[in-house]
Amino acid sequence: MTGSVVWLKRDLRLDDHAPLAEALAIGEPVLLVYIVEPILLNNAHYRGRHWHFIAQSLDDINRKLARFGAEVVILEGSAPELLA
Repeated sequence: MTGSVVWLKRDLRLDDHAPLAEALAIGEPVLLVYIVEPILLNNAHYRGRHWHFIAQSLDDINRKLARFGAEVVILEGSAPELLA
């Protein structure tokens, strides 16, 4: 079985999400992932309010996906290593 991986990085929405639309148009399974990268955890721009916003956004996406039996897989680690 083949499929697509859509990495949700900065665009945390389902509507009007071009890479997601392209992946779904193929007609194969789609895996949605969000990666908490160590480099971001140590970045001064990513503090409490930012992570709270990300958590709320992912919760909202997962509520919308639940009716399809799907969810965003949340991973922690180096993106190149995890995506390999």
